[in-house]
Amino acid sequence: MTEIFRAESVPGFPVHEIRHIRSRARVAHRGAQLLEWTPTGFDPVLYCSRRSVPVEDTAVRGGIPICWPWFADHPDCSSLPLHGFAQLMVWTHGYMETNDDEVRMGFWLEDDADTRDLWPHRFRLDLEICMGARLAMRLRMKNTGDSAFSAGGAFHPYFVVGGLEGLVVSGVTDAGYFDKTSGRFKAGDAGRLRIEGEVDRIYQTTGPVTLCDQTLGRRITVEGAGHRGTVVWNPGPEEAAKARDIAPGDYDHFVAVEPVLPQEVQVFLSPGEEHLMSLEVTIESTALSRAG
Repeated sequence: MTEIFRAESVPGFPVHEIRHIRSRARVAHRGAQLLEWTPTGFDPVLYCSRRSVPVEDTAVRGGIPICWPWFADHPDCSSLPLHGFAQLMVWTHGYMETNDDEVRMGFWLEDDADTRDLWPHRFRLDLEICMGARLAMRLRMKNTGDSAFSAGGAFHPYFVVGGLEGLVVSGVTDAGYFDKTSGRFKAGDAGRLRIEGEVDRIYQTTGPVTLCDQTLGRRITVEGAGHRGTVVWNPGPEEAAKARDIAPGDYDHFVAVEPVLPQEVQVFLSPGEEHLMSLEVTIESTALSRAG
């Protein structure tokens, strides 16, 4: 049995609440942002800050924001929205399908006068979210105008962890990376990554990444396609303390692993061309029993 209903606990911020035999979830119309995905038998997988209040010019901190058509700061204008405008726009809800395995939701976003004030191009984005025992997201970007453009972006999932001390990240450490905290490129490290202090790295790898959470007794695997790098990010205690939408101590309970099209390797789309990015998240227990 599946229960799906629309809630609006914050005025002007409608959210689909989903209760399915395989998982429960929440998806906001603004940004088509997945705020919760909790497979049956597990604790929540996605972190969403209890201090983050939806406002018109700021994305919700947590879940999986859609960063587009640029990632991080705009390269030429620092006053433009961080991570692009797609996460700030109200997407059109296109469809919802459900079966015994999952719920599928479709959203789309097209250019209008507001987007063209920020970025002077014609486009269409189509997003599909599949929620069940696994999570899959597909973002199709299309140039609907008569001139070419380049676009970047990312899926920006915040994953809940029991504590950074008990977290081991594998799948990235053999790759070189750009360290945004130092502004330098660095060679890969043998072994596995442990998060200690602020970490903000764009790894030159597109392979799967695994979060082995010894505290919660589970393993999260993150895979993507259509991207050209992988970000691993945690603000650390000092940077987190500067953020009004991160509660004290919360930095120790999430990490972001992001399939990304960074500024240096954006996709180039001629008129009529499309590009598909995808994200898949699976979770398995490494403990004797799972949370109820």
